Amino acid sequence: MTDPGEKSEKSAKENQTGLVMGIALGIPFGVVAGLLFFDNLGLGMGLGLSLGIAIGLALDAQNKKKTDASPDAPPEPDGPPAAPNP
Repeated sequence: MTDPGEKSEKSAKENQTGLVMGIALGIPFGVVAGLLFFDNLGLGMGLGLSLGIAIGLALDAQNKKKTDASPDAPPEPDGPPAAPNP
């Protein structure tokens, strides 16, 4: 039989692929951008890596927010909170 703890660890690992994909795609795109715009491979790689990490973590956070939302809870408002009525 499988342990319930193993299932939650496996699903957590499957949901956190944005960081890996961000790094894997950010480096090559950064290298190309570095060679085209800066004529510097290292600078482009660093920028691509940092942008890839930022975008990957943002995607992971967005996916986690969607999966953690319970179907019974009301949706969160998008705008600022409403002012109280006097």
